[in-house]
Amino acid sequence: MTRIFFAIATITETLNYYLDVKHKFDHWKPNILLSYAFKNVFREIGKIHCNAFRFFLDSGAYTAFTKNKHVDFNEYCSFVKDPPFPIERYFQLDVIGDVEATRRNYFKMLDKGLNPIPIFTRGAALEQLDKFYETSDLIGIGALVKTNNKREYLKWISEQNKRPVHWLGFGDIDFILKYQPYSCDVTTPLNPLMYGYGHIVHNHKLQRFDRYNFKKLLSVKKLCEKYELDFNELNNKNAWKNTQAGRLSFKISLYAWFEYTKKLEEMKGSVI
Repeated sequence: MTRIFFAIATITETLNYYLDVKHKFDHWKPNILLSYAFKNVFREIGKIHCNAFRFFLDSGAYTAFTKNKHVDFNEYCSFVKDPPFPIERYFQLDVIGDVEATRRNYFKMLDKGLNPIPIFTRGAALEQLDKFYETSDLIGIGALVKTNNKREYLKWISEQNKRPVHWLGFGDIDFILKYQPYSCDVTTPLNPLMYGYGHIVHNHKLQRFDRYNFKKLLSVKKLCEKYELDFNELNNKNAWKNTQAGRLSFKISLYAWFEYTKKLEEMKGSVI
């Protein structure tokens, strides 16, 4: 079914925690989406990480856009042509808010002998999807982060197109189960570090857990018992912050998401 990619920014620290949790899942490899915007820390990705994860690469155009910067086209092309670690697939360099420039960049990358995943963005004609599928077996659906009516837009796209897509920055569980994209990426497992609360997936639904309600959630307790985590340590207020103790709520979130992601990849057919 769907491959969920975990979008991360801080490389070494976060990947090492992912690696620690990953060891409980034998030969299964979690999917990681890296952003070229953080290329300066890619050197920290070691051989052990490369063997443990499957990497997709995003151009980082949106991150650069939010910081009033830009990603150099030729530098990005040079990087994906000879990356310092194995990358399974990489997305084209898109131009935020410019459908035509995004389209041109894709074909310019093809002309350089590259094989990026094209990005179909809002405002583009549906015919562009057909054109993209002539040269790619997978298309990224962009312009989903911090935009209005994204669910209605994805519903429309999914009803018009049954071919493989990757939802960029959108991982709504109900939508995944109903429309079954080839892949998507999420940051939700990082919530305990960023916001002081986490989400686990229980019975195909997101279930929020935090310092005040975790004792009422049998699913959280069972997860702690299964992976030998100290459930009572969640009483510590520091277990919900971006500190060493805070990694406990992060680990609980990761175990739950890894379990669910692995299950989704093994499933066939719609659940809804």
